[in-house]
Amino acid sequence: MSVLSAPAIMSTYNLPHIAKSGFQSLFHAQSREEFDLTFDKLVADPVTIMMDGEFVSRSHYKEYLWRDQRGGLQPSSSIEFQEVIEGSLAPEDNHSIGSVGLFYEVKLKVADITGLEDRIIRVSANIAFGKTGNAVSAIPMVTSLSQVSKQLSSLDLQKQSQEKRDGDEIFGFAKPRDL
Repeated sequence: MSVLSAPAIMSTYNLPHIAKSGFQSLFHAQSREEFDLTFDKLVADPVTIMMDGEFVSRSHYKEYLWRDQRGGLQPSSSIEFQEVIEGSLAPEDNHSIGSVGLFYEVKLKVADITGLEDRIIRVSANIAFGKTGNAVSAIPMVTSLSQVSKQLSSLDLQKQSQEKRDGDEIFGFAKPRDL
């Protein structure tokens, strides 16, 4: 039987809401303890994580979110979702309960030798959810995540703003030009 002919099955959980609210909670945690608790409720252990083409450990990803995307406890950091898309499952997939595509921007201020600099991290993440616990109390958790991110500095943002005025690209990549 061809995979293309198999009907798609949508999850009975509201996975886009779980993914979006989970990541929002991570970025709005008021302490490291709150962040760790939220992360541990959202991300299964074990989990498969790929960042920018490289497999990383759960603890590495946790530290990355805390330090690099949140800026520690930077009160000026924020998260804005451009898109949250629910994927479908093949009916023979017994381990996964669904998938979500998240596209978001993290805005933060980073201290350098000249003061605070605005930074934006643009992220595209594909997240697979699976159940943990017994059948009665099973909760969906992230069991697999693949993320690509691009960090933009103040200079990058100024350049993009000019390109946008000139009719060029959005989301950080120049649109192809005719030769």
